[in-house]
Amino acid sequence: EPNRNSPQMTTDPRVVLAAAEDFRRRGAKAVVGEATGHVRDSELTLAELAAAIAEARLFIGVDSVPMHMAAALQIPSVALFGPSKVHEWSPWLAPTALLHAAQWAELPHPDSIDTSTNERYLHAIPADAVIKAALSWLEKDNDNDS
Repeated sequence: EPNRNSPQMTTDPRVVLAAAEDFRRRGAKAVVGEATGHVRDSELTLAELAAAIAEARLFIGVDSVPMHMAAALQIPSVALFGPSKVHEWSPWLAPTALLHAAQWAELPHPDSIDTSTNERYLHAIPADAVIKAALSWLEKDNDNDS
């Protein structure tokens, strides 16, 4: 379990920015929502990341280790997928709103993706769709608290 006294664990609600460093390496100038008290997943061990996700009301992220951790922990999630084999890699038996970029744009076949480029096709997913899915989960959570 993470050390509750460490600086990255003092903000509530805690925000863990999964893949923030990867976005920066790919030329991103800013990560939406990053602020004092937010934690990059690269600052956490896998055990600390799992503990942080386990405490979450909602996980929003791309097809990744943290997304699969959230699914395994049954944390409601908004999972964003680019051109991948969604039927093989999407969370199953977990509370997930799956947003596949193919719903908004034509995507190349997953086997033809050149992973050495910066193109991930996630820009096709409208922010409004992510916000709507997130609010839907949070409203359900609030209804369960009542």
